[in-house]
Amino acid sequence: MSTPASIEARNISVKLGTKQILSDISVSFREGEMVGLLGPNGAGKTTLMRALLGLVESAGAIHFDGTSVAEMDAKTRGRRIAYLAQGGAVHWPLTVQSLVELGRLPHKTPWQGTNQEDEAIIEDVLRQTGTFEFRDRVVTHLSGGERARVMLARALASKAPFLFADEPAAALDPRYQLEMMSLLKAHVSHEHGAVVVMHDLNLAQHFCDRLIVISDGNLVADGSPEEVLNDALLMSVFGVTATRWSEAGDSFIVPKSIVDP
Repeated sequence: MSTPASIEARNISVKLGTKQILSDISVSFREGEMVGLLGPNGAGKTTLMRALLGLVESAGAIHFDGTSVAEMDAKTRGRRIAYLAQGGAVHWPLTVQSLVELGRLPHKTPWQGTNQEDEAIIEDVLRQTGTFEFRDRVVTHLSGGERARVMLARALASKAPFLFADEPAAALDPRYQLEMMSLLKAHVSHEHGAVVVMHDLNLAQHFCDRLIVISDGNLVADGSPEEVLNDALLMSVFGVTATRWSEAGDSFIVPKSIVDP
């Protein structure tokens, strides 16, 4: 059995202009777990994700299976980590099939077409995400929920060991939120790893194996949902109290009231 892929980040700091965005953050990720990245707006979650992807300049060290990410070119990084950016805007009238094919680019030389392996992978991720039936439709004509699944299919087509997703359930209705998080969880169950920026505490508790909390550019918690989402952290980091209950073996948490500073 092969050793699970891993990402190790040590002492990551990011400064944009004169503003310190992240300060000395150390985190690690493994295949087989879904990690939620939480924190208030402006805490540095997306910046940390972009630093781990090599998309923003940072101090510190980031290694994928012992190899420095700084030494990898963009195509190599694309084969190791798939990125589902926030919003998933599509401005070109591509078909679903054509857009998902773009997920195979890290495995291609310039102008190389798709082969049988690519076609099998593309069909597989289209079926996984429930988008196969409208593979010939133009992406810009899809609903928000349908488009979100197509963008996920494109990311999955890379077959990267890790998937980084920035607020993949944002702006979706409750059904599509659950559908998106379920698809990500199913992906992780197939021995991949996922790191997901999110705000919904209940979805984070229900779907994530581990939670990392960033506040004011600092790491303030890293552990299981039960360990991290305690009353003290919710009040100090998010400024809220929460209602909790259990039903049919599942635990639920919903913000209840604002805590005055």
